[in-house]
Amino acid sequence: MVSFAAGKWGRRVRIGAVSFDADGTLWDFEAVMRHALQIVLGELRGRWPGSATAALSVEKLIAVRDTVAERSESVGARLEDIRREAFVETLEQIDGADVAAADEINELYLHHRFADVEVFDDVTACLDELAGRYPLGLLSNGNSYPDLCGLDSRFSFTVFAHDHGVAKPEPRLFRIAAKAVGCPIDELVHVGDGSADIEGAAAAGCRCVLIDRLGRRPAYASLADEVISDLRQLPEILDALGQSRP
Repeated sequence: MVSFAAGKWGRRVRIGAVSFDADGTLWDFEAVMRHALQIVLGELRGRWPGSATAALSVEKLIAVRDTVAERSESVGARLEDIRREAFVETLEQIDGADVAAADEINELYLHHRFADVEVFDDVTACLDELAGRYPLGLLSNGNSYPDLCGLDSRFSFTVFAHDHGVAKPEPRLFRIAAKAVGCPIDELVHVGDGSADIEGAAAAGCRCVLIDRLGRRPAYASLADEVISDLRQLPEILDALGQSRP
């Protein structure tokens, strides 16, 4: 049994669709990203052995990528293009490396970044339970494409920040998601694990559920309509507080 308070919902509300954040909500992005970079690191050392690649680390690869992302010319760029440019700059620092190989290195990274995603234990049961009740979608600042992560049959709509030049917590991205699925913004329920999800959804005027697996209860939790510790609680929350559209 799930315990909850009616709280901000106050009354039963019509639920037109449910959107999910991806990274951190459905899977551990940090873990799969580091895993993919570790494979890239092995490839770099195998192709170009020497002091330059020996000195590289996953942390250094992340730092180069972050530096590239912070540049003004990266604003609005697709995330996979930013990652490729980071590999170009890394290869430029390696004796004998051909920067043309950046495409191959990027493809290697992206393959493992997507193919090796492992959803959290509570995800499949939640999505199975909600399937057919509501249109389900992905609303992400990242680039975890469902078809590359084995989840293409799960979502009827996807909205990625880099396709629209605006990112969570900007309220407009939530309105774009509501328009994509064809429901009023106040009939959209967004589920996420971070401040950008909850603050953005609250500002946009849609409902929001915070998934707080570690029980940290961050300050922005007060903006959420509900706080859960396991996604398997979500179907009962939605059943109790809303009703699907006819």
